[in-house]
Amino acid sequence: MSIHMPIRTLRPLYRQYVLHRPAAQPFSSTVPAQARMQARKRQTDPAGAEGIADNLKEQAPSVSIAENGANERFIPDDLGILQGSFIRASWRKLPSVFSRARWQYEWKYLKSYFTMYLSLFRYRKLRDSRPRPIVDYYPWSYGHLKNSARTKYEHVYKAFANGDEAKLQKLCNGGLAKQFKQRIAQRPNGSTMDWTVRFKHSRTIDNRCAEMPFPGWDETGVRQVTVLLDTEQTLTVRGTTTLKAKKRVAGPAPSWMWTPAGFAPEAPKDEDDALYQPIDSVTTKRVREYIVLQKRMMRGVEDKDWKVLGFAEETTPESIAADEEHEKRLLDQQFKPTA
Repeated sequence: MSIHMPIRTLRPLYRQYVLHRPAAQPFSSTVPAQARMQARKRQTDPAGAEGIADNLKEQAPSVSIAENGANERFIPDDLGILQGSFIRASWRKLPSVFSRARWQYEWKYLKSYFTMYLSLFRYRKLRDSRPRPIVDYYPWSYGHLKNSARTKYEHVYKAFANGDEAKLQKLCNGGLAKQFKQRIAQRPNGSTMDWTVRFKHSRTIDNRCAEMPFPGWDETGVRQVTVLLDTEQTLTVRGTTTLKAKKRVAGPAPSWMWTPAGFAPEAPKDEDDALYQPIDSVTTKRVREYIVLQKRMMRGVEDKDWKVLGFAEETTPESIAADEEHEKRLLDQQFKPTA
């Protein structure tokens, strides 16, 4: 009986923009109008005022960031893919070149191309003192970015295959590392994985930056690079137990096992034998993925090395429409008048 182990993990990070963060993680530290009205009503009650303050502090982490500005651990490292990131889809996924939807798609692509360079310029100017951060304006300087992406990709998936959680924590951002750990914990006991990769083609798709407007954190921003990796991967899984066998052992004792009453054990059934067959599967597959690397600059000091933020999907007219609808709902909720 074979075990279903994909050639790569389920995508830990889908196409998520910074604007898609939940309302519990706002950048703004402004207290909502309704909360301010409640605070005025209860300002004569010290206990009530203290409770409101604690509640607001939990709802707006940026307040905690301002109060604990000297501690970098209060700054989140998983903000999602930056808004404006654009991964051009293949021709077969796009509408006809004579359609209005196609021209709108091409316009958004050109717009994202120019905003990318504008974001690089602004990121470079975030630091007042010299030397300023290197942002790689020109495509012919992308060689080291592709090398970093290939190296990180290989190290991350080998660490995942070996179950090395400490190395995954070092290579990945918090959210991605957590999802890798959850998948490692779901593996059957006794199984081992061996993963190899051969890179066929790589190309830098997107290179953009953004300022992180946290209170008390000047000269702070984030840079993300998206790289296409075309690979041929081989996954070998070996072991002596399966998920079904693990569940069977953890459950009630089978009828053929010896009991205190002294009954002789019965011969195992064929279906039980199948549960304990050894695992030995080898799978080879061609995989194309868009890996997203991230580097932060905290108060003018840039990270020395890249971290893997996750993986992205191609930008299609459907995904653009879904993103715009989601952003519209968020803006409507943000500016919705309160009673």
